[in-house]
Amino acid sequence: MRITSGFSHQVGLGSSAAVTVATLAALTEYAGRRPAPRRLLEEGRAVIRAAQGRGSGADVAASVYGGVLVYQLEPPRVARLPRLPPLLVYYSGAKRPTPEVIALVAALRRRRRAFVDDIFRRMDRGTAAAARAIRAGDRVRLGAVLNEQQALMEALGLSNAALDRLIAGLRATPGLTGAKISGSGLGDCVIGVGAGRPPLPAAARVRVRLAAAGVRREA
Repeated sequence: MRITSGFSHQVGLGSSAAVTVATLAALTEYAGRRPAPRRLLEEGRAVIRAAQGRGSGADVAASVYGGVLVYQLEPPRVARLPRLPPLLVYYSGAKRPTPEVIALVAALRRRRRAFVDDIFRRMDRGTAAAARAIRAGDRVRLGAVLNEQQALMEALGLSNAALDRLIAGLRATPGLTGAKISGSGLGDCVIGVGAGRPPLPAAARVRVRLAAAGVRREA
């Protein structure tokens, strides 16, 4: 198996889920079956959980279906949304393994269960608000939701100095309405909603393009 990518695996951005989904789809076709999206989602989520202990499967759903999605773990639900406005992505220079970050949050929850559960509920409401903003084409509101979600991640201790600098640079850029960490935190990338020229190192930028389609076979 040969894997090619537009960026290093160190950057994150759901690349491990993308490789997992592509591998499952290839093996399914090799076995003479058509890869069904729902089954790929279930199998991909099982692989991710086996590898890192737990995980919502949102990155798996993104790789299976493509486009912009609202994803719910229980009960399973995937709904498509209209396309997002332009995004800017910058890499912080380091990636903390997701299982380590999950373990840190779990440890905090054991000490402060009510505090962490309240943050989780607010994150859930923020996700719904972001979906409404995307449907309405409200870039300003979407950016504000990203900023609110970032504050919640910071409350969980999931930001660091490198991420903070990138987020500050994005938020200070005319044309950008909000920014937050892209993944589990303590490394990886940040994303900003909108377009502009942030006062950030060009080498840190990860050029991305939203794919309307998910996993597919190419002859």
